[in-house]
Amino acid sequence: MICPRCGKELPDNSKFCLGCGAPVEQLAVDPYGERTAAADNSYYDDRRPEPYYDDRRADPYSDRRDSAYYDDYRRPSGKGRMIAIIACISAAVVGIATTLIIILCCSCANNPKNLIKGNWTSVANPSNTLSIDDKQIVRTDPSLSSSIGSSTITISYEFLDDNKIKISFMGQSQELTFENISDESSLENGSSSISSDKWYVSDKYLVLTGTVFRRN
Repeated sequence: MICPRCGKELPDNSKFCLGCGAPVEQLAVDPYGERTAAADNSYYDDRRPEPYYDDRRADPYSDRRDSAYYDDYRRPSGKGRMIAIIACISAAVVGIATTLIIILCCSCANNPKNLIKGNWTSVANPSNTLSIDDKQIVRTDPSLSSSIGSSTITISYEFLDDNKIKISFMGQSQELTFENISDESSLENGSSSISSDKWYVSDKYLVLTGTVFRRN
């Protein structure tokens, strides 16, 4: 009698292998004297289960593109697609809003109504200054003292449209129309070619009633 596990020769009536301890009672001797294994091999079946293979552990380089596993892990869910769409729309809205704000700010900055505000000093006569807010022009010039008894006067003004203003002082008023100056180099020495009924303003110069002022 031979142990089917380790091959050790055993007495015919042995129930356990003396070498490995495996039960051998399932072995029987056929009528012709040959040793054969009984039909019941449950001991070995229980100890040697079939190998476990997980379909999800497939070869990553194989061409199993149609498997459910790859579909679940590679295809975004409905919620994920919705989040991605909302994120794209939000980014587009923010981009458009930012562009509009920049355009609006640039437009407002170059608007004569905004450019005229501030403090100005005459290029030809630094003692002649203007302080302009939304409604008033405060002019300070020591030479005025001899004529009106004060070196400071307040002139009211208003915009009739985007380019035309109306200035008023001591019951007198005058309308001035905006005239563009393409080359400001002529203003650097304090002279201007535009008439007294015109006016001009930029981020650097102001021409009002024939006088050239530079922004402080």
